[in-house]
Amino acid sequence: MILKRLRTRIGVPAALMAVAALALALPAGASADAIGSNTEYSAPTEPTFPMTLVEGSDGNMWFTDPGFPISTSSKIGKVTPGGEVTEYTPLGISGYPWGIAKGSDGDIWFTEPGAQKVGHIDPSEPETSLTEISVPGMPAEPLFKSHIAAGPDGNLWVALSSGGIARITPAGVVTEYPTSTEGFNAGADICSVTAGPDGNVWFGDCGTTKAVGRITPAGVVTEFEVVGDATNQPTSIVAGSDGRLWFPVNKAVNERLGAITTAGVVSYYKTPTSPEATTLTSFTAGPDGNVWATEAFGQNEQQTVTITATEGTYKLEFEGQKTGWTGTGNITNEGTATQKKTITSPVLSTGKVAKGELITGAGIPAESIVSSCVPSNCEAPLTSILMTKEATAKTTGVSLTGDLAVKPASTAANVREALAKLSTIGGTANVSVGAVGSNRSVSFTGKFARADVPLLACDGSKLTGGTCTVETTLTAVANKLFRIKPATGAITPEKGFSLKPATLLQSFTRSNALAAGPGGNLWYTSIGTPRAIGKFGTEGHELKVAKEGTGDGTVVSNPAGVECDPTCSADFEAGKEVILTASPDGESLFVSWKGCDKLGANGRQCKVTMTGPKTVSAKFTTAYD
Repeated sequence: MILKRLRTRIGVPAALMAVAALALALPAGASADAIGSNTEYSAPTEPTFPMTLVEGSDGNMWFTDPGFPISTSSKIGKVTPGGEVTEYTPLGISGYPWGIAKGSDGDIWFTEPGAQKVGHIDPSEPETSLTEISVPGMPAEPLFKSHIAAGPDGNLWVALSSGGIARITPAGVVTEYPTSTEGFNAGADICSVTAGPDGNVWFGDCGTTKAVGRITPAGVVTEFEVVGDATNQPTSIVAGSDGRLWFPVNKAVNERLGAITTAGVVSYYKTPTSPEATTLTSFTAGPDGNVWATEAFGQNEQQTVTITATEGTYKLEFEGQKTGWTGTGNITNEGTATQKKTITSPVLSTGKVAKGELITGAGIPAESIVSSCVPSNCEAPLTSILMTKEATAKTTGVSLTGDLAVKPASTAANVREALAKLSTIGGTANVSVGAVGSNRSVSFTGKFARADVPLLACDGSKLTGGTCTVETTLTAVANKLFRIKPATGAITPEKGFSLKPATLLQSFTRSNALAAGPGGNLWYTSIGTPRAIGKFGTEGHELKVAKEGTGDGTVVSNPAGVECDPTCSADFEAGKEVILTASPDGESLFVSWKGCDKLGANGRQCKVTMTGPKTVSAKFTTAYD
């Protein structure tokens, strides 16, 4: 008898336990959750980092958890359709799991970057059945190159650190195809892998020449160039129900979706627009025949800051936590900010002062810092000192207020460092500064801008002889799911399906954190608070409304969704009764409906039961007709 020891079991809140019990009691083939329904199940209490996931041969969702910090607690986890989450530490595991796939042998396969191995476990014996296979060409770093996919030939395919690809049979025989293999582009870098509809394996190439390629079971490679740049590449790829492969790309500001036929013909499609054009990441084939994608780290804020100041300060004020922002502005510097003082009565008689340190003493202006001094090592006793006023910043709770001193002697580095303090994200990488004469051109960028937290104020009272203005635009596009209709490439809804407020989808663009799973739902991993595994319902039917006649008016639905114009179609839960209400404008009359199941009050209401896709028309006429 084999004894198994459960490493970690996640407690499910009582309310969810009832849901879990009900879900487990549903008969096989029970319908999926209604479209847009969203449930999350808590991850383990100890630090975890749920990454990629796949539906296993046992009907559960399996996911990798490389731990956080990475490799501190490596686990493989599963979540049942009812929401019970369990994590295991496979006996003998030597690396931290990252990519995951279901093998043709029924095992759960996963990559182990760091150990340069691929492991697989029997889902019925997750802790004791581990087998590891050495793949020397696999990446130790960086982590985001660690892809694995089950091929249509029954083998597993993984990306190599060299940029190539490897085939692994269920028996563990490894064949590597490095980038020197004929057919690979120069500088190839495999960044996504999937099974193709033509019996081949297809991949995204994020290398020097952005491309999508295929490799036959025999190892024959062909690549097809696509449009892309460093910020938007074919980092995820999936076969759609139309027989094409779908992937993210960057042809233009609002054309960031691509599809390629198995013959290599590429088409590009428009994506919703936002302050930063929507960046699609994880792609998967949904149970509803559509392609689904995440928009994991889009920007939901845009600030424009205009600043003109003469030797003063300006104040930027924020509310909220972990909010990134962007802005541009100019700071005009005049006056003198650097002064040299000869120390007649030494400020320091013992010890040492550091460059950049705040210094006080007789005759020394407040908030002066050490720029240089004599002796050069700034050890006591000091004889002279060069002082500069720089920025100060302070934080209180979750709010941050920063004052930036405007001084002509402030170098770009000084300004960059100061402005970095004004971002709750922090770090000089978020701030760039250019200098033209006495002007400073400042721009800011931030990641994970999730909450609707605007730049509140540019406080003119803090300026000496200057002004400042603020413009703020909020567009919530982060952490959304988008549905792509393969027949047309249309993305619906344009603003995406919202997930729970605490959800934080994976920002690793080369890691698929979205997969179709049990119950006809989409499943995803969240590194929000708390970290969790979530599911999203995809079942629903589309209701289209058309307006006819010489008049005009609006048609609004209950439940909300249709508001025609401009929104004349929406998806509703299967079986749901939708009531449409027609309202003519001031110069029109409402005439009649077509396509209703039954009419409501005053003939202006149309009732439709969503037993399938429905189309309804409303006729308006001009009043004088």
